[in-house]
Amino acid sequence: MSTRIAKLLKGLVASAFAVTMSASLAVAEYPEKTISFVVPFPAGGSTDIAARLLGEQLSERLGQTIVIENKPGASGLIGASAVARSDPDGYTFLVTSDGIHSAAATGDANFDLLTDLVPVSQIVGGTLILVGSKSAPFDTIEGFVETAKGSDDKVNVAINAALGSAHMVFENFRREAGIDYQPVYYAGESPSLAALVSGEAQVGIISGPAARTQIEDGQVVGLAVTTADRFGLAPEIPTVGETVVPGFGKGYSTVMFAPKGTPSEIVEKMASEIADIVNDPAMADKLLELGLAPIGSTPQAYAEIVPAEFARNQEIIKDLREKGLVDK
Repeated sequence: MSTRIAKLLKGLVASAFAVTMSASLAVAEYPEKTISFVVPFPAGGSTDIAARLLGEQLSERLGQTIVIENKPGASGLIGASAVARSDPDGYTFLVTSDGIHSAAATGDANFDLLTDLVPVSQIVGGTLILVGSKSAPFDTIEGFVETAKGSDDKVNVAINAALGSAHMVFENFRREAGIDYQPVYYAGESPSLAALVSGEAQVGIISGPAARTQIEDGQVVGLAVTTADRFGLAPEIPTVGETVVPGFGKGYSTVMFAPKGTPSEIVEKMASEIADIVNDPAMADKLLELGLAPIGSTPQAYAEIVPAEFARNQEIIKDLREKGLVDK
């Protein structure tokens, strides 16, 4: 090897080492400025509340301010798009619901969920409850399934956001239970609950915290929860898995993504901090009061979930469109 080539190789190695050391030093000193959590929903919702709880704790642990930026619209796609196109320097994260798995699968997103965003963590999980109207001809989950299978008239089911996470969970349930239904779409859980109370809809799928008060007041009936475990704030309600679909267990979760290209060391650090925070006993108690359970997954664990859910939701959405059960 000539002296000239040897010197060139030595210079390249030195440059690569310097770049590596510089990147490592930057990560070691992270964070050095304010971190933004983009929440693609209005302030005051369950995702926003979870993001603010997490942000407060992270701010204390990291010694930097966490700013919550609410960028609602298009089922969460506007805020997600903003993050996908932001600088991948570790100072902008998307905190959203797992409804992003279905919203991004509609074909309406101007970004690719699987390539433009990096999974960081499933932060917390929540329970969905199949809720029955008092005027419905059943008051158990078994009765609902039997009616849906045996009646010529399809059961009206309140869906609070077309193609959202609750809609996808219900579609998974109805496929495994072998039932058909007539979806009735509402702009949120409050209108869905009002329709159940009035009898306009016979069944709805509502988050545990939102449904709990009406169930306790006797305005609606809790038929079953969709998660594998019973809902801690209403343990008397059985699960779908222990009644009509053995082994069934699906809920909703608050999740975090980073822009593609965010240093993996920062992604790992953020996920580790999240896991420590949500699994702290004091935080777990706060989450329970909100009807949420800690998850705090690793980036790798969440990265295994995203493509499978995305593909499954694409299949469901295609089927719904072909049957004319959804306009979007």
